[in-house]
Amino acid sequence: MTDIFDGPYGSFCDRLWFDWLADRLPNSAFYGGRFDARSAPEPWLEFRAGSNPLVAVTTNPGGSMDHQSHTAVVGGTSSIIKPSHTYREATEGLGHFYETSLRKGSLALHRITAFLRLAECAGYEGLLQVEACPFHSANLPNKQKLVQAVESNSNSLLREYTEHLGAFLKPHHVVGLSAISSRVSLTATGVEEAMRRSVWLPWFAKLVGLELSKALHIELTRKHIHGSTSNVTAAALVANVNGRRKALVLMMGGNRLPGESGLTALAGALSKNSQNAD
Repeated sequence: MTDIFDGPYGSFCDRLWFDWLADRLPNSAFYGGRFDARSAPEPWLEFRAGSNPLVAVTTNPGGSMDHQSHTAVVGGTSSIIKPSHTYREATEGLGHFYETSLRKGSLALHRITAFLRLAECAGYEGLLQVEACPFHSANLPNKQKLVQAVESNSNSLLREYTEHLGAFLKPHHVVGLSAISSRVSLTATGVEEAMRRSVWLPWFAKLVGLELSKALHIELTRKHIHGSTSNVTAAALVANVNGRRKALVLMMGGNRLPGESGLTALAGALSKNSQNAD
């Protein structure tokens, strides 16, 4: 295992993990019951470890599975997660488990496979996936209220978590992924308008480390409706920040990466040799 998490973010995740094992996390950490307090937090996963990984940021770990339950982990009956004292020890091999054991055709497996393909095509070695929120929820409820809870200090644990995560991401090449409303075509103008109307998107872009004022809009997928009418259904904002590639991918309707042509365009923009957003 790499030593990439030997720092404040990794230490905080270890503490979060140990407090969850010991049932010491405050109820406020779970945002009024909107997250599953009985499922193991998953702040990050490591896929095909390498010395120069691409870091993918997604919203939260999604719905709960049997091997993540507190009863199974603490009782030693979880198929993969161990009741070790550190998150790194407890979840070693978990990324590979998801890559090889998730149901074929599932959105989660599609996302993992696409991120791995993106990292490879863009010239990175390995993939890390980190979560903006480490707790499980099948459908993250009201991202705007979540951001407000973090920023207003009403959820000190999540605030501290995102502060450590933001600092961790700064020296890395990072791509964030977020779903967006299908009501507006994701042209440069459409994305700018969506940013103005949203609390979540600017907050998420800042977490990723993307400087919006420097970002280049890249069209990834366009869907033809009829005749000459079409919508941009996937787009990315990409910038070079202190020598590191930072990107935010916006997808209409779901947290998935685009198909092969869009993925190829995104890989070109994220490539360490790319000058597109310098």
